[in-house]
Amino acid sequence: MAQPFLAFVHPDDKERTRAELTRLADADDTSLGFENRYLCKDGTRRSLQWNATVAREEGRIYAVARDVTALRRAEARARALNEELYQLLSSRSSELERTHVQMERLTSLASGDVADLLDSLNLALDTVSSKHGEGLSEEGREQLDAARRRARYVREVVGDFIEYAALDDLAIKLEATSMDAVIAAVRDRMLRVLDLRRAIIGWQALPPVQGDPSQLRRLLQTLVAHALRFRGTNRPLLTLSCERRGDFQRFELSHNGLAIPPEQEERVFEFGALLRRTDGSVRTTRLATCRRIVELHGGAMGVESGVRDGAQLWFTLRAVED
Repeated sequence: MAQPFLAFVHPDDKERTRAELTRLADADDTSLGFENRYLCKDGTRRSLQWNATVAREEGRIYAVARDVTALRRAEARARALNEELYQLLSSRSSELERTHVQMERLTSLASGDVADLLDSLNLALDTVSSKHGEGLSEEGREQLDAARRRARYVREVVGDFIEYAALDDLAIKLEATSMDAVIAAVRDRMLRVLDLRRAIIGWQALPPVQGDPSQLRRLLQTLVAHALRFRGTNRPLLTLSCERRGDFQRFELSHNGLAIPPEQEERVFEFGALLRRTDGSVRTTRLATCRRIVELHGGAMGVESGVRDGAQLWFTLRAVED
């Protein structure tokens, strides 16, 4: 060679190359996988990967190089593509997040507008019924009554949707909560409807749990309302019981109303799920809201299978340590 090989080494790699040569000579060692770049006559660069060993008795270093230029270029291209993909996904993610927020706002506004419209419609139908109901034919009264039922049903569904959608933004504040106080508060709050349905709620001493008192009252009130909505022909009897299961308390609310068909034991927890009542009408279960509240507390909820008379809903909440 007319020039020492270091003259062809890329300027940024010369110091590393000299250091590696010095290490080999001083330590009488081997070099595996050392890599540096070389400048070519046509101005391009090549990357070489070296394996070398010292033969001290001969005063030589034997080395074998492998051209890894194509491999390094492919790796660089892959990194560039990954970066482009990351930037693209980040941009799309931000756009989707903005779209999601906008859709939530529009949905909330639209739901509120629909609810207001339905309230006005219900009021108008009630007014027509009270002022002009007697002057209508039998067929007209039936149509008016049917319209009022449909309007109330749709208003109920819209209200359920607004309530369920708001759960995503719900901030749960866990504290030691007396379930005895929760069920007692629910009974007192629903006393009028319980008396109207001649319903009885029974429970024995219940343990405290880690929960948000207001949301647990909401949970039990919705479950009691569900039992009354799907009551049978007998006087409604509801029982709330509990047993310890590891770190959780497992509550069971049993009632003698309509049973939940086995094929619907999971479907009833979907938003908008319907069940048929004794009069043949169908109503929403609102159990999706109950399960979501329980899940926000870190628990689970389901239907006890194999119950013949009535239905039994269970849910778990984290226990308070003694």
